[in-house]
Amino acid sequence: TNQVFSLLDPLIFRYVIDDYATKYQTIRMERRDGILQMTFHTDGGPLQWGLLPHGEFPQAFRDVGSDPENKVVIVTGGTSGIGRAAALRFAECGAKVIITGRRAGLLNGATGGHPNIAGFAADVSVPDDAARTINETLNTWGRLDILVNNAGAGAILPMADATAERIASIFAVNVLGPSLLAAAALPYLAASKGAIVNVS
Repeated sequence: TNQVFSLLDPLIFRYVIDDYATKYQTIRMERRDGILQMTFHTDGGPLQWGLLPHGEFPQAFRDVGSDPENKVVIVTGGTSGIGRAAALRFAECGAKVIITGRRAGLLNGATGGHPNIAGFAADVSVPDDAARTINETLNTWGRLDILVNNAGAGAILPMADATAERIASIFAVNVLGPSLLAAAALPYLAASKGAIVNVS
């Protein structure tokens, strides 16, 4: 688990709005009801374009993008183990999180009552659930920044008991599902300059 967190830490910078909200002369920032509001101005009036705002805008957007409270994360297999721990870690840093799992009952308990974590019943081995997961994330939190493919399956059994059906079901969870989910997420991750983390 500690190795997973060391990989995730660069994605959840400890950089919050208090660190950057007041450092710009032409941008006023405040968060209301979880929404970051940015007002562009010159001495409190309408913005007058010039060298100062031209220089400030790129850095301001980098600051906003580095704030975990502005990030949205999907964690598959988020009802227990590494997935649940990762979801809680992201949420504690301010990110908004969707966790997925096959059993709705476990999802309710796994959110831990945290306001930044929402559960969604989905099975990574079902192809249609990839698009459903992305749509649910966009409907719930409005964007996507990080996909953590954590759900996995395996079987310890004698080789003589291996069947095509059993192997295919494991392959669907470990390869097919994460690939389809990454493909469905890609346009949104590209827009947010996001990341995909595959846990294996």
